[in-house]
Amino acid sequence: MEKYGGRLIYTARDDQGPVEVVEVQGVRCLHFGSPAIQSAQLISLPDRLELAYLRTLLFGCLLVPDPSRILVLGLGGGSVVRFLLKHFADIEVVVLESRSLLKTIAADFFGLEDDPRVTFRIGDAGHLVGAMLEDVPIDPGYDLILIDLCDAKGPSELLLRADFWECIGPLLRKRGVLTVNLWTQENETYQGVIKLLKRTFEGRVFSLTVPGRGNVIGGVTGSEVTIRSQKKLFEAAQKLSIRLGLELVRMLGRVEPPLKALKEAVR
Repeated sequence: MEKYGGRLIYTARDDQGPVEVVEVQGVRCLHFGSPAIQSAQLISLPDRLELAYLRTLLFGCLLVPDPSRILVLGLGGGSVVRFLLKHFADIEVVVLESRSLLKTIAADFFGLEDDPRVTFRIGDAGHLVGAMLEDVPIDPGYDLILIDLCDAKGPSELLLRADFWECIGPLLRKRGVLTVNLWTQENETYQGVIKLLKRTFEGRVFSLTVPGRGNVIGGVTGSEVTIRSQKKLFEAAQKLSIRLGLELVRMLGRVEPPLKALKEAVR
């Protein structure tokens, strides 16, 4: 059966709607009942992050090159989790996902294997984050927080709730970085979330566009993140780009405001 310009190889439905896996010219894609691609994997290169916005979501690796604890909100096809497990040996990854069906699909169709370094918590992200907040300061926090909470139409409405960000704040380590997929600057969610981020994190906020896609990633630096000179940042981005296969040099040039300005704002 043809769908979204490709061959439908799997479909299922839960209480949040349909989930579909489609193959298009050697790329396996995940859909939530709309043409919007939620995850994609090049079948011949399964470990590569196929979607540019997901590669951009990992920009925080430049500032935290050796993370030990990572919080992922939104599993999708498991591409980001696979990437983290491949490139960082000594890590603990906690994944919050509202749809238990996706864990099975990520394993069966996108090659996400069981790994003792990963803990899955299934349920509403708002409730789960609130429960995690109860463990603070026992919970030591996370070096990277990666948020990709979307449905068939766009970013989750949860991102526009102030209480959600108030719970997330204490979970970010002082030397950590948070990034969140906001889809595009044209949607109402973008301005609302950026405003909430600035209020919650005292202005330590940046955004990063994804060229050719219209996507935009929002970001937050922890209060004690060390931001080196532009020259040293550029050199670090070059080395890490080779190690991780991310276009970190190009990303560095698209950060707004520039990281130099962020350093001054944190003082």
